Amino acid sequence: MDKRQAELHRLYKEHEYMIDNVRRTLKKEIATLVEEYDLTSEEANHLNEFIQDKATLFRYLRKNNFSVPTTLSLLLDTIKWRMHQEVDYSMLEHEFFTRPLVYFHKFDKYHRPILIIHLSQLPTLPSSSTDLVEYLSPLIIFVLETARKLVWDLCKQRIEVNDVSILETVVLIDFKNASSLPMDITLFKPLISLLRRYPGIIGTVYLLNFSWVYQGLWQMCKLVLSEEAKLKVNFPKLHELQELIEPKDILKVFGGQDPFEWSIEHDNYYQRFNLLSRCNSATSVYYDAPNGLLSRPSSAFSHYETPLGPLTPITSHSNLLFLSMQSANTNKTVNKLQDLFTT
Repeated sequence: MDKRQAELHRLYKEHEYMIDNVRRTLKKEIATLVEEYDLTSEEANHLNEFIQDKATLFRYLRKNNFSVPTTLSLLLDTIKWRMHQEVDYSMLEHEFFTRPLVYFHKFDKYHRPILIIHLSQLPTLPSSSTDLVEYLSPLIIFVLETARKLVWDLCKQRIEVNDVSILETVVLIDFKNASSLPMDITLFKPLISLLRRYPGIIGTVYLLNFSWVYQGLWQMCKLVLSEEAKLKVNFPKLHELQELIEPKDILKVFGGQDPFEWSIEHDNYYQRFNLLSRCNSATSVYYDAPNGLLSRPSSAFSHYETPLGPLTPITSHSNLLFLSMQSANTNKTVNKLQDLFTT
C-alpha cells in the first residue's frame, strides 16, 4: 500500500465525526439558502448531493488544518459559487467532445482514477470568442466535477468493504505536439483558481513528453504553486510509467498495452454520472439541464461575481463558532477516554 494513500485513509477515519458535523451544519445552511434565493426542489437536491460527498468535505477539512469554522466558511462560499456558476447545469461547446482532449481511463497501481490530457488536442479559439480562459473554463469545471463524483463513488464502494479510501485522482498530461499550448501562464492561473474549489482532488501529476521547450513555462508555473503542489508534479519517462501503472492499463501511445482510443460514444465516466444527458444543438452540449436554467437577479450573487477569484471566507447564517466549540469538546472527550484506557 502506498504510504500517502494509507495516511489519507487514516486521517479520513480519524476525522469522520468532524466530517459528519460539517455535513449536518451545511444541511441547515442549505435550508436557509433555499428560502433566501427561492431555489427549486431540483436545485436544492443538487446542493444536498454536493454536501453528501464526504470525500470532498474531508479534503476541505484537511486543506484547512481541520479547522471546522474555516472549512464551513469556505464550503459555504463554494456552494454559493456553484449556484452562481450553475455547475449542475453547465453548457459545453460541442467541439470539446469531438477529439480526445481530456478523459478518464483506468486506474494506477494504488487504485486512483487516471485523468488523461492530450495538449495536442487543445481546440483553437472560435471566432465568436475573444478570451481563451472564458472559453475553456466550463470544460475545466466539467472535468473537475466529474473527478469529484468519480472519487466519491469509488470511496463509498471501498468503505463498504472496509478497504482503503480513494480520495484523489492521478493526472497524465501529454505534451507531445502541443503546438497550440500558450507559452505563458494564461491558462495556468485560472486553472489554479478553479482547483481551489476542489482542494486535494489531484494527488499526483505526471508530465509526459516534456521537453526543454516548456522549461520556461514550468518555471513560471512554479512561481504560483505551493510547495505541496510542486511536490505532486513529476516528469517520468514513458518507460517509467510501468512502475506507477500496470502495463495493461497504459495506453499504447504511452508505451503500454492498452489499445483504447477515446470517443464520447465509448466514454464510461461522463455517461456514468449523467453529465452528458442530451445534445441540444450542433454547437452545444448540455448536461443535467432542466427546462429552465437557474436564474437570479444580477445583484443576488454580486459577492461571488467571478469564478476565478480567490476563495473568500464568509459569515455563516448559523453560529460556526458554536460548532467549532462542539468539535473541540468532542476531541477533549475522546482524549479523556483514551487516557482512561491507557492508564
